[in-house]
Amino acid sequence: TEFADDEIRTNYLQLAVPEATLSYYTQHRGVEAGERLLVEYLRSNGDWVAIGIHESDGVDQTVFDFHQFELPAAARFDGGRIRIRADVNESNDDWYVDDFRICDEPVSTVPNDECVDRTPVFGGDNAFTTIGATDSGIDDALGCSTSSGPTVTNDVWFEFTAFCTGPLTMNTCAGTDFNTRISLYDASGGCPTSGTPAFACNDDGCGTGSSISTFALAGQTFIVRVGSPDGSFGDGILRIECNGQGGPPNDECVDAESVSDGITQVSTAGATSSGIDDVLGCSTSSGPTVGADLWYLYQTSCTGLLTIATCGSDFDTRISVYDASAGCPSSGSANYACNDDACGTGSQITVPVLEGQLLLIRLGSSDGATGDAQIVIDCEPFDSPCPEDVDGSGTIDGADLGLLLGAWGTPDADADINGDGTVNGADLGLLLGAWGESC
Repeated sequence: TEFADDEIRTNYLQLAVPEATLSYYTQHRGVEAGERLLVEYLRSNGDWVAIGIHESDGVDQTVFDFHQFELPAAARFDGGRIRIRADVNESNDDWYVDDFRICDEPVSTVPNDECVDRTPVFGGDNAFTTIGATDSGIDDALGCSTSSGPTVTNDVWFEFTAFCTGPLTMNTCAGTDFNTRISLYDASGGCPTSGTPAFACNDDGCGTGSSISTFALAGQTFIVRVGSPDGSFGDGILRIECNGQGGPPNDECVDAESVSDGITQVSTAGATSSGIDDVLGCSTSSGPTVGADLWYLYQTSCTGLLTIATCGSDFDTRISVYDASAGCPSSGSANYACNDDACGTGSQITVPVLEGQLLLIRLGSSDGATGDAQIVIDCEPFDSPCPEDVDGSGTIDGADLGLLLGAWGTPDADADINGDGTVNGADLGLLLGAWGESC
């Protein structure tokens, strides 16, 4: 047949192959609602058959849509062709087609298309897409579906570390626009093969969505596969809850968990980033970003030197301490103290404090790593029960202030209230904080 003005065609193709996949991207601008772009293949009898029909909604697109189709047997012969044509009313309607391919294997455009490339997910809602995903060729165990058989198509892969010991649920019930299927595997066994027993799996637990429930131990790592039983694909939300929560209870500053002196064993598994950067001086090597952070609230037990440390933790930790009376910080907020690597990959800070101060402690990581940590908190009182009473009069007043200012910048032992070897602003702050008190 003759070429029309509104079409383009490929050359004659050598398509006598067992299978072939056609993929391409499209975008439309200035196209009226209802007008279409047709992608068609040539049959050996000379007929053209549509394989892709893309209809405009009348709204200009700002990104390209990905499309992928398996060419049927009628299209796979030597001498076959593909054509693209517009079905429009106006000559100035613009359809764009990019990265047009015919391959003997499907083309993946998602980063976690295979188990070895799985990406992390966390408690709460995790947006995902299977658009552009290919089949991993790994069948579920037969018991995973009563109606659809073991095949899972267009699947993507994730990794999840449990942040609690208790009931674990995952579902695609809300916000998902295609027929899903979920399989959950124990990550300690590595990537599954066809028929590997799943920790849990489900096809249609909530309509065409999927829902699984099992029991998890804190720190346990799972491999999660989300795909489809019928070849459909789309966008979705993977909702994860452990003990009915979408993440550790102190994942955000407003939910800070109380801690006290001594050793507190914690896990940051499942923690997300609060998106609050440290001030630049908190790390000499890793920049201001703090990832996978948890929050704690501590009331000082003494007037003296407070030490907070995470030495011996099994991941690269980072500590930031804030004055809780100022509320939750934002990026760049001044902190009371901070540290990255004072003890190997652990962190430690030591600062003078007054008894009864409320401090916010943030424990996170420079690189987003999570793991088990121990927070050691120790408040060591100053030797003198009233070190701010520089002149020993029994009252902290102007006389003490005068002596402190007179010794400014020196190692004067009487005026060096915090004992750090120099009379400076830290000593002045302690004196003013105790102003008017009697000893």
